[in-house]
Amino acid sequence: MPQLHYDFAIVGAGWLGEALAHTLKNEEKTVIATCRTTEKKARLVSTAIDTVIYQLGDDIENDALQSLFNARILILNIAPGKMKQDIHHFIACMKAFIDRFMQPSDQHDNHPHIVFISTSSVYGERVRVVTEESTTEPATISARAHVELEQYLHNQYPEQTTVLRLAGLVGADRHPVRHLVKKSPLASANKRVNLIERTDVIAAIQAISDKALWGETLHLCSHDHPSRKDYYTWAANKLDLPEPVFTDEKIEDEGKVIDSSVTCKKLGLTLTYASPYDILAN
Repeated sequence: MPQLHYDFAIVGAGWLGEALAHTLKNEEKTVIATCRTTEKKARLVSTAIDTVIYQLGDDIENDALQSLFNARILILNIAPGKMKQDIHHFIACMKAFIDRFMQPSDQHDNHPHIVFISTSSVYGERVRVVTEESTTEPATISARAHVELEQYLHNQYPEQTTVLRLAGLVGADRHPVRHLVKKSPLASANKRVNLIERTDVIAAIQAISDKALWGETLHLCSHDHPSRKDYYTWAANKLDLPEPVFTDEKIEDEGKVIDSSVTCKKLGLTLTYASPYDILAN
């Protein structure tokens, strides 16, 4: 592939990244994306999305990847996945990719930027209202890895990076209740629901780019937070699924509530799905 200049490189064209690529393409932005299989590449290319096959840990000096490093903005959206078994290798590979993208060259934009897609799991599960200024309390391997990468980006490239921490990413065609009813009985009936619909995430990424809102740590979540029992019982009925059974209804187990009002204000963003109930409204 010739080394073209792109507005966006989307590293990790999964359920979110692929939809983002199409949205940007429809707005006449130049986009290159990565995926891990030849089948996925063929599908993306058939829809006019320039695509290269890349899996974290591959040789980043491979000629086929070099067009990625000529983009103006990198959307970095790779979770540890199976690399949780060697999380230090995951972190090292992510840092190497970040540094390679930021490396000055005659072909590269003089001021490249990164939107790092992180996770609200960095806040842990303690009962509290979480704002963008709240301390991180990562309790899982993945969450700790994301915190380390966030810190690395802000320390090494403070004016060129924005971190976007996402609540549970959902959509009408990818709703967690379909999975949860199969796992019933469930615990934590009174735990608060923190979800964000994919459309709103894409709008937030566009706003970060359009407003050149760099050097930020943002997070995104719907504004309403029903209990797991209330919400997933309603969602199951909405989708004609069996109602999930909850065995643990301790009132003290309400968990965190993510308040993303500051992020929405900074982005000038009105959520299309301000309530998780809106996701299955139609």
